[in-house]
Amino acid sequence: MALCCNQGRSRIVGARIIQRIKLIIAYNGAQFCGWQEQPIGRSVESVLYRAIRTLPFPVERIQAAGRTDAGVHANGQVVAFSMKKNNIPVHKYPHILNPKLPHDLQVLHSEEVPLLFNPRRDATSRLYCYRIAAQEGLMPTQPNITIIRHALSLSNINILADLFVGTHDFTAFCSSKDMNKTKIRTIYSAQFIAVHNQIHFYIRGNAFLMNMVRQIVGTIIEPIAFETNYQRIKLALLHKDKAMTGPTALPHGLTLEEVSYKKPHSADEE
Repeated sequence: MALCCNQGRSRIVGARIIQRIKLIIAYNGAQFCGWQEQPIGRSVESVLYRAIRTLPFPVERIQAAGRTDAGVHANGQVVAFSMKKNNIPVHKYPHILNPKLPHDLQVLHSEEVPLLFNPRRDATSRLYCYRIAAQEGLMPTQPNITIIRHALSLSNINILADLFVGTHDFTAFCSSKDMNKTKIRTIYSAQFIAVHNQIHFYIRGNAFLMNMVRQIVGTIIEPIAFETNYQRIKLALLHKDKAMTGPTALPHGLTLEEVSYKKPHSADEE
């Protein structure tokens, strides 16, 4: 008869003691086809899982807080997996895994969490940043920026960004391939700030749809009259009409910066 009971930091399942590990990872998405494993292409999930499988104990699957698209980067993606309890100090996983990972994917932090921890379901918000530079060409040392060749009014684009704050149906601002049953999402904050010769757009929400941030950015920065853009954004949100939105911004300017949770999760809680 299989046993299943809480043991503080771990759980006994059958004859095994299981623990759950949380990783915070960073990656440059330029050479990845996205987070999710694909039949063809180099995915973040498959490369990370290949390194995790070299651990001395089997790991069946890994879960992430969100599925970034092809070309999108991350500084704070959260991943979790379960494995047999072992004598590896939980803070040592970056040291163990990073030599087995490529330079464009690295583990920043590791800790033990409750076995029921789900990095996607338990997240309370995600923070993305979209980086823009208004200039003629891209500096070779600044690849993770989208270049535009028209000036932006910081005050005007922040007025437009504020239209997205709150709870809305974002059907007009996501990919037609998005499979989520509901397109209703809550945006807690959305702001453009000037950083040296760049403009950074920070947007925090409870969750995001496929291409949602890029669609919002592409619509806001499209070079059309401010009043025209203001009215079409309001109408697009109201009528859920994709015909009223602008182009989808390029992926390489977008970074998943942070995933937040209700409280610090301790493996002692179950």
